Amino acid sequence: MKILQKLLFLLFVTTIVTSCSSDDDNTSSFDLTVENFSGVYSVTLLNSNDVETFTTDGETTTNTFNSEGSDFNLIWTFTPTGEITLTGSYTITDTGIEDGEAFTFTDTVILNESGTYVLDVVNQTVLLSFDGEDDDEAQLFDIQIFNENTIQLFSEETFTSDEFTGVFTVEVGLSR
Repeated sequence: MKILQKLLFLLFVTTIVTSCSSDDDNTSSFDLTVENFSGVYSVTLLNSNDVETFTTDGETTTNTFNSEGSDFNLIWTFTPTGEITLTGSYTITDTGIEDGEAFTFTDTVILNESGTYVLDVVNQTVLLSFDGEDDDEAQLFDIQIFNENTIQLFSEETFTSDEFTGVFTVEVGLSR
């Protein structure tokens, strides 16, 4: 019986010591901070969706616009001082329905843009504003994924008036 008690005690102590050891032995913390957020990223994903509903004289029309990026040669750079630059190119394919007519359009987009960003680490958002835009054109993104290698951003804006409702979403994937 004493041997069984000693074995159970040894098992108990081993379990306690193992479970109380540091969980950070082989992992590193990568908190959302301006320093960690700053860096040079390649774009891996760029999609947007816009659904607009108009009501005129009792008749409702819905237009949909979808944009999907590909062939990315586009770099986003965030500095520790709150500046952002977008340089490079990508292919954009737009599809949708406007005034009842389906369309598809493909184009190459070349960017050389700069502006500022404001990182909110508490709410995990980033506000992007580009030079030449009004303050009300700044776009707020939720940071859905953030780690050493990846940032995934998502934005959704809703616009309404007496005759118009629109929902615009953007998803951006970035990789170091």
